[in-house]
Formats: sequence, structure tokens, C-alpha cells
Amino acid sequence: MYSEIKQLTSGQIRGCTDEKNGVSVYKGIPYGEAPVGKLRLKPTVKVKHWDGVKDCTEFGPNAIQEKQAPFMFWTEEFIASSDAYSEDCLTLNVWVKEDGETNKPVILYFHGGRFVSGSSSCEVYDGTSFARKGVVFVSFNHRVGTLAQLSTREIYEVSGNTNSGNYNLFDALTVMEWIRDNIAKFGGDASNVTLMGQSSGAGEVNALTVCEKAKGLYKRAIALSYNSYAGTIAENGWKELEDAFVQGADVTDGKALDEILEAPSEYFLEKAPIDTMRVDGNLLTNQFNKLVDAGLNKDTEVVFGAVPGDWLICSPFYHKNTEKKEDVIQYLKDFFGEYYDEAENIYDIENTDKAVLIPRINNDYIISCMLLYVKARNQAGAKNTYVYYFKHVMPGPENGAYGVFHSSELPYFFNYFTDKRKDFWKADDTALGEKLNQLMVDYAKGEALEKHGWNPTKETNYLEITGEGFVEQTFDEKLFALYEKCFRR
Repeated sequence: MYSEIKQLTSGQIRGCTDEKNGVSVYKGIPYGEAPVGKLRLKPTVKVKHWDGVKDCTEFGPNAIQEKQAPFMFWTEEFIASSDAYSEDCLTLNVWVKEDGETNKPVILYFHGGRFVSGSSSCEVYDGTSFARKGVVFVSFNHRVGTLAQLSTREIYEVSGNTNSGNYNLFDALTVMEWIRDNIAKFGGDASNVTLMGQSSGAGEVNALTVCEKAKGLYKRAIALSYNSYAGTIAENGWKELEDAFVQGADVTDGKALDEILEAPSEYFLEKAPIDTMRVDGNLLTNQFNKLVDAGLNKDTEVVFGAVPGDWLICSPFYHKNTEKKEDVIQYLKDFFGEYYDEAENIYDIENTDKAVLIPRINNDYIISCMLLYVKARNQAGAKNTYVYYFKHVMPGPENGAYGVFHSSELPYFFNYFTDKRKDFWKADDTALGEKLNQLMVDYAKGEALEKHGWNPTKETNYLEITGEGFVEQTFDEKLFALYEKCFRR
């Protein structure tokens, strides 16, 4: 049935209410004007006021990107459920239990998609469990790929040297301002907002924790399956301004700004999409690790973690052929450098079967990446950082052949188990989902995670999550010291 009508700053809306659990969902709420024509490649413009009551019962269009389809282990629940793609994509969604309560904590969710794809309409991002537990859950669509990051010298100069990509972050900031101005209408507390994202969405959350313009619009952060402080992704880094201009000139073939603004949307899909945020001197003033070292996100409490399958984005073997043992050894010599003999003594690299060696080093690399980020935060005097390593295999038609793959912790953090896998879920899956989701609700409320046995990381401790429960682990300090030397050399 229709939900009650909400009066927003931009107009009236109504969504749908599930009578069984009292959760209302408002989908496709516009928060920004369509970034087309003269508004393309510019900071977000807030949506204009509309007349009448807008039906917000369907997800808005996905941002312009290649059409989504299941691939690898990311099956239907991990891709956009909407087939609509448009530059007019700036919409958000709200899940809330209509119980009359006020001052509820708010979670703002950032979807994944390697910065070039994705949508808030993915089934796995269902916010019902959060809402049932007293959270106002918000997700949103934003610009992705080239239309989110295109920078040229002309764009920069015309803007007065302030505008050079990061339009996805401008979109996010507009949503955060929307929450500040409207979330009380849903019973939410605008002073208690937690940013939460996975994969590239976690990268955007990380970026906003070091963005001065985001200060005061959120309180804490959750970053799932992503760490941009150390490791493969951090080595690639955000694009520096001059490099961004070179990349932009290649994408646009030297076209003038007027031509770029008039080009059809499809033009921006003709070349490989731009997948990196920019050190634009405006929103992002330096590389993430340098801003963390300088203490820019020390006032933000953070939950973050990874899964073993994150070696796909964070590993010495990232995008490398590991079929031959001699190649594996060479990759490790390149990574460990002058510390290779030390690594050889630890791993017995040259005598260990690569089927054993590669997973072990992937795990150690991922955990070390996380601990190095925490060490930098702790040295800056930051608030608590809670680290997890999720090792529970999500069941499915592939019978766990992919192991704990990148972002497979999502059903558990959301406590949402799709019917598409109803023949595979077990009691330990649903029990883990209920427990982990409650932790995130408590965290959003500002409650201490220590009561659940999850302690903040002081040196090398972290929380290991399996189907059997939570166990605090301690990473070997000598091993961490080896990786730290390699990352910092």
C-alpha cells in the first residue's frame, strides 16, 4: 500500500509500506537536477521544487554505463535490477519503519562498481533489516566512469580552477546536504549519520573522510571490501591534476568543451571509462594516505575490513599470470625487493607449492594493508578503528568454488538473503547475518562494539568473522614489520 505523504524541501512524495513489518520504502527521490547540457561535468545542482505528490515507488535510472549483466561470481543480486540508464540519474532511496520514533540514526550507503558502474537498485542493498531495527537507511545513484571524472584543462580553467572531476563526490555531498535538510521528516537524526560503502563505494566513503567539505555532514564510517591507504589500489592512487588533463585530452580527442557538453551520452562509453578520482585541489587536496597521515580523518570513527577474495584488487599477484612458479617467484622478488631473503625465510617461497603459497601471501598482504592504515590513524591520534577479516563462504549454485569472494560479506552486513539462493542458505548464514547486522545498527547508534567482543585495533589485533562466530586474532608482528617495510620503501 502507499506510504504516508512526506513534505520535503523540494516537494511532496509518497512511497510504499509493507504492512507486515511497517517498513516504508521511498525509491527514486530526485536530489539533483539532471547533469546534462550545461550542467554536465559540473558540481551537482540541487533539484528544483516540484508541484503535487511524486510517486516514489520505483528505483530511478542507473547512471550511464555499460549495460549490467551477471559475471564471474557476481550473480543477479549483485547487479542493477533496473534496465534504465540515463544521465538523469541523481535519485536516492529511503527505508524507514513508520513507528513515530524520532532521532533515529541514519546510514547513507554508497554502491560499488569499480567507480565505472553500479546502482543503488542492486537487490543485495535492501535496507529492510536496518529499518526494522530503528535505522533510517538511505542509498543513492551518482555519476560513474567518465561522466563522473572527466577532466580537461579547459573545464578546469572555465570553472576558475576549482572543477576537475570528482562529480561522484559532489553528488554524494548533495545527498548528505539533502539528509541534513530532510531526514527529520523520516524520523532521522541529521546529526548522527554513518557513511557506509562497499568496494568503490567504500573508496568514496574513505575520500569523504578526508574531504573538508564533508565535515559536519556525517559522524562515522563503514568501509567494506576496500582499503585505499596501502597496497595495489593505493599504489595506483588518485589522478594528479596534470595527469588527469592528459587522460581527459585522450578521451575527448581534443574536442572543445562546447562539443563535449553537446555530445550524446553514448559518446562517453566509446573508450575505456575513467575509473579514478582526482587530486583536484578542491575536494581532494592530496593522496589519501598523505591526508590520513596528516590526521584529516582522525575525528572519524571507522569500521572497515576485507575478505580473502579481495586479492582481486589488493595483492602482489593483481592482474598477473600465476600459472608458472618462476613467474610467481619473480613477482615476489619485485614486491619484497631487498627484503626478499627475509620473506624467503618466512615462507620458504622457492620450495612451497604455489597453491599453498599464493593464498597465504594474499591473506598476509591484505591484513597488512589494513593494519598499516590503522597504524597511521593511531599515530595521528584518531578515534577508534575496528578491523574485520570476513572468512565465511557464501553458499550458492557454484558450491563455494569461488571461496570468500570480493563483496560476498554484503548479505550478512545487510541481513538480506535473496530467494535466488533459497536452496543454499543455512542456519549459520542467517544467524551470522542477524548478528552482524545488529552490530552495524549498534555502531550507527553510537554504541560500543566492545560489548560484542569487537575491540578497536591498537596494534595488530583484528576481528575474524566466520560462520562459527567472532574471534579476535593477532597478526604476527614480525610479519607485519616485513610488509610495512615493503609498502613504505
